[in-house]
Amino acid sequence: MCYLIAFIRARRAQSLCGLLAGFVLAATQVGAAEPPSEPPALERIYADFALARHAKDFPPDRDVLRRCQRAKDKTCLRLYRKVVSARQQILARVSAAGLRENLDLIRQSCQQPEPPAKSFACSGAVMAWAYYREPALDAQLLVEVQALDDALRSHVFNEDDTWLGLRPAPQRWADYLQRAPIAWPTPEAKRIAIANLHTPPPPPTWLSLPWR
Repeated sequence: MCYLIAFIRARRAQSLCGLLAGFVLAATQVGAAEPPSEPPALERIYADFALARHAKDFPPDRDVLRRCQRAKDKTCLRLYRKVVSARQQILARVSAAGLRENLDLIRQSCQQPEPPAKSFACSGAVMAWAYYREPALDAQLLVEVQALDDALRSHVFNEDDTWLGLRPAPQRWADYLQRAPIAWPTPEAKRIAIANLHTPPPPPTWLSLPWR
C-alpha cells in the first residue's frame, strides 16, 4: 500500500513538471516570434547620415579623423564608418525614383512631435538633397517642395540648408522663395537663404566624404 501511494505521488510530480515545462517553452516561442522592432532600412540609412551633423564624436575633418585613427578611438571611427556607408547608399539612390522615396520618408519622419530616430532620419533625408544636382532632378525637387503642406515645407527649410547653395538653377529657386508660404524663424533667415542661392557659403566637410 505504501509503495502504491509513493508511486501515485511521483506520477503527479512528473505531470506538474511537464506542465510547467510546457508553459516555459510556449513563452520562449512567443518571445522568439516577436523580436525588437528596428527602423526600416531607408530610415536607418538617413538617420546614420545625419550623424555627420548631430553626433558630437563624429570627426569633423580629415585631421580629426587621423587623430582618431592614431588613438584608436572606437566611437569616432565607428561613427565615421556609419556616415560613409550611409552616404554611399544614398549616392546609389540618386535618381527620380530615389527622390520620390526620399520625399515619402520626409513626409513620414519630418512631423512634430517626433521620436529621435525619425528626427535624425528627417535631417539626413534633407541633407541628401545636396546630391540631387542634376537639372532634371532639381526641377523635380522644386515641384515636390511646392506640393508639401505649409507646416512640413517650413520644417524642411529650417533643417540643413547645404542643398540650397548647390542648385543648378538658383534663380528659379530664388523666385519661388520670394513668394513661398514658409514660416522662417526670422525675416533675416529668408534673405540669407535667397542670398546663399547665388553666393553659397563654404560647404560642410561631410559633403566631400570619404577622406583619405
